Amino acid sequence: MGISDHAMEAAERGWVDGDEWICGRCLTNPSLRRAIFEQGEQEAGTCTFCNAAMSVALLDVVVSEVAGGLSAEYDDPISEAGYDGAEGGYQTTTYNTGDLLQMHDDISADSNVVEAIANRFGSRVWCQRNPYALTPEQALVDGWDSFCDSVKKSRRYTLLVPDPNETLHAGELARHTIPGLVAGAIADANLTKVILEGARWWRVRVDADGGWHSMASAIGTPEPQYSKDNRMTPKGIGAFYGATTLDGALAEVGYPRTAGNLSAGEFEVLVPLTVIDLSTAPPIPSLFDRDRRHLRGPITFLHEFSEAIRVESPPSDVHLLGYIPTQVITEMLRYYAIPGKQIDGILWRSAKNPNEVVCALFVDHNAMIDSTAPGRPPAAARMMLDVGTVEHRSSGSSNPSV
Repeated sequence: MGISDHAMEAAERGWVDGDEWICGRCLTNPSLRRAIFEQGEQEAGTCTFCNAAMSVALLDVVVSEVAGGLSAEYDDPISEAGYDGAEGGYQTTTYNTGDLLQMHDDISADSNVVEAIANRFGSRVWCQRNPYALTPEQALVDGWDSFCDSVKKSRRYTLLVPDPNETLHAGELARHTIPGLVAGAIADANLTKVILEGARWWRVRVDADGGWHSMASAIGTPEPQYSKDNRMTPKGIGAFYGATTLDGALAEVGYPRTAGNLSAGEFEVLVPLTVIDLSTAPPIPSLFDRDRRHLRGPITFLHEFSEAIRVESPPSDVHLLGYIPTQVITEMLRYYAIPGKQIDGILWRSAKNPNEVVCALFVDHNAMIDSTAPGRPPAAARMMLDVGTVEHRSSGSSNPSV
């Protein structure tokens, strides 16, 4: 390749070759480490940056991966933005490569490595792709907020039908698409897990009339006619709301300030249950992870969504309108998150104690049995109350009675 051809190639890709060598130890990003082992021509030598004598690869391999990552979300402002010399140049925020590598600072702990990579791009200027539109993650966040407001105040039973009066700006998402997009983000992030047979969950029933209860049919999932509006299910649709510990379950019902008597018990899962786990959102992928960076938008949104669903409806919300959006999304997830498969529940972090995982398991009232029931559990049974764990507490009292 002639000098002119080489220069043209460098100009086209946006960075120049160099002669530095790098070892895996000088990189903190797992994807970049993997790249130098998978794509680089490994040979014994000396790392330019740490001077260690070991297997090294040309820094070009890393620079190529970094260029690919940056180009996924940034571009030359010539291609993206308007220019007005009288108004300061490009009509958007611009960055040099060093700026971007500080923003996405997971390449290396060695500033010399980062500087060497930035230098390969020369004076190249970048800007956000589609700078006048919302980013994908912000579009989801704003779309969710708009959807929540709409289902609480405007539309409920036709929420999946396009609104002909809705006005959308660049990058904004139509409200009727939000439930499907949220379900898609959860599916893309692979947040499903299986609660195995033998797992145990505590549940508390509050009886405002002062009654005590000791059976699965009374403490477990309520019958439809007794099912109240809750975070994940509307009135008339029952679910098993529980927590991993007794203290967590008590906190969820507002104990000790609860008005009424409390009956608590620990239930054992009898069959594997497929659930969506929103208790811990996965790490946001690095921009330099070529296999997962397309998930940066959905997972960034899920971090905010996981926090949003924890928020309790305030006391002033006497009609529990604040729970309508999560009820809608729950139903979408329950039946449509995994094509051809029904979801059995959702896990999330307690609003009372973020260290506590709580659940809404879609286990029917008739699928609850007691551990004292004779014979083998019937095939339809899905959860069993360990009657030896049952406790009773009065409102305002911390002394349990068994």
